[in-house]
Amino acid sequence: GPFVVAGKLFKSLEDPGDQQRDEDQPPPAPPTLGGREDPEELHPEELHPRERHQMLKRERHKAQHKLKAKDAEISSLRSEVKTSNALNANLRAEVAALKKQLADLMQPEETSVSPLPPGWFEAIDDAGHTYYYNTEGESTYDKPSEEEETLPDGWAEAVDEEGHTYYY
Repeated sequence: GPFVVAGKLFKSLEDPGDQQRDEDQPPPAPPTLGGREDPEELHPEELHPRERHQMLKRERHKAQHKLKAKDAEISSLRSEVKTSNALNANLRAEVAALKKQLADLMQPEETSVSPLPPGWFEAIDDAGHTYYYNTEGESTYDKPSEEEETLPDGWAEAVDEEGHTYYY
C-alpha cells in the first residue's frame, strides 16, 4: 500500500521505479491513529514504537497525577481522622467527668445526721455558725453525741476478753 517518507507519498515498496509522488491520492491516515479517528480506541500494539512510547508516557503521567490526587485525599482524610480521634478523646474525658459528677450528686451527703443526746438543741449564732446548747445551760460549737456522756462519779468502763463492754 501507499506510504509516506519525509512528507512524500509513495505508491508501493515493490516497484522502486514507481516511487513518485502521487498527487491524486490522499495520504494515508497517520500511524498514531492506526486508521481510527478516535485516539481512545488505540491499542499500544497497533502503534509505531515511538508513538506507543509517547502514549504510554502520557498514560503513566495521567496515572501519576491521579495517584498524587488520591495521596492528597488520603492525607487529608488521615488528618481529619486524627482531629476526630482527638475530639473523641476529649469528649470521652468530658463524659467521664460528667458521669463522675453525676455519681457524686447521686450519693447521699455524708453529713453527720446522728441525733442529739436528750436535752440538747441546735441553733445558729449571729455569724451563721451552728452551735449546740442543753437544758442545763451548757453550749458548744462541737456537736455533742450520746457517746460523749460521762459516767457517774466513781464508775469506769472496760471491755472483757470477748469484746463485751462492762462498767464497774
